Amino acid sequence: MSIGINISNLNARATALRTAGESFTRQELNAIDERSTISAVSNSVTAHNKANQIHMTVGEYLVQSANLIQDIGARFFEIDQDAANIMQR
Repeated sequence: MSIGINISNLNARATALRTAGESFTRQELNAIDERSTISAVSNSVTAHNKANQIHMTVGEYLVQSANLIQDIGARFFEIDQDAANIMQR
């Protein structure tokens, strides 16, 4: 039994994940968004900040996932190459 890893395909998918993760950016409130009653502004700013925090965390996790996928793929590729070299002996 063997495991075949297409390292080019794996790298392309990991790069796509990394690109998606790195595209998450923090969004600032506009000045107009802060004009309302004090409690409404406070609640909306709190919700906005929490959403931004979650948004950025998702981006970080996507980048981490891409790095892990790429690392696992590279290790499988090395194992596959080592096994092929051993079989040639």
